[in-house]
Amino acid sequence: MNKLSILALTAISATAFAGQEIAAPEAPARPSKTVIPQEACFGETELQLDLYMAHVDSNGNLGEGYGGGLALTYFFHRNFGLTIDGNLTESDTADTVWQASAGFIARYPFEVANLCLSPYAKLTGGVQSEDGTNPFIAVGAGLEWRVSSRVGLFGEGTYGFVDDSADFVTVRAGLRLVF
Repeated sequence: MNKLSILALTAISATAFAGQEIAAPEAPARPSKTVIPQEACFGETELQLDLYMAHVDSNGNLGEGYGGGLALTYFFHRNFGLTIDGNLTESDTADTVWQASAGFIARYPFEVANLCLSPYAKLTGGVQSEDGTNPFIAVGAGLEWRVSSRVGLFGEGTYGFVDDSADFVTVRAGLRLVF
């Protein structure tokens, strides 16, 4: 080879190793999506305040009446809680009738396709005004639908056993606020 060819080949090959390595530009960083965990519809422990309308029908002197009431419930476990409640009704046979009770609730909350439901059963004992103050024991069942983790709608029915065959049925529907 001639000297000119060797010089040209050396110059070309020298430029191949000169300078710094150039990396391909990186793609712009995509913002990562933060997954926010969905809050459970029903908590492990809950304090609830119920505001409800009530219909009471008695086969005693209480008669039939409409009214409303309040209940306070504390769930010490996801499935079990204690409750106290009271309601006033205007009866068709008496002026104003009141009931107050305390008891135990067992529920089974579940979610189906983002629908939060909880059927429950309750056992309560209390007193009502019907020709004085009469004690009673009541059993009942209901269904709650959680609109959000803090607000629910419910409906329930209870059957109360009173002495002297003055049993009664109470049907309630209302709003449940969860704290």
